[in-house]
Amino acid sequence: MTFDALKEWYDGYFLSDGGSLFNTRSVEKALPHGTCLNYWTETGPMNEITDCIKHNTAAVSEDIVKMVARIPVEDEVEGYSASELQLNTRDEILSAMVVFGFLSYHDWCLCIPNRELTKKYQKILARDRSQIIGGG
Repeated sequence: MTFDALKEWYDGYFLSDGGSLFNTRSVEKALPHGTCLNYWTETGPMNEITDCIKHNTAAVSEDIVKMVARIPVEDEVEGYSASELQLNTRDEILSAMVVFGFLSYHDWCLCIPNRELTKKYQKILARDRSQIIGGG
């Protein structure tokens, strides 16, 4: 496993000074296994975010489709918050996604930080598409 592979899979978070940060939990799991996989995205808060995408809450799924295509979404996320999981509006949902680490926010743009999360979002979107087509 190379540093470049770890960077592609787990880097993409930003510090206030613009420096980048890796998902340390996933790196810690990848190193002894010798392979990059989704080690982190099966955590609890992702379930709530998945529901918001599935139900297209406040058109969030369109934002996710853009970000999966590597198109950053411009937004002024004001005061990141997820204190009570009030996920009713687009801003609340996107803010929670930043707080939980499912999105990265830098220079007024939201993006999916790394391959680990991109793969998870692709899976969610594909599952939702198949349910719509299949009627279930």
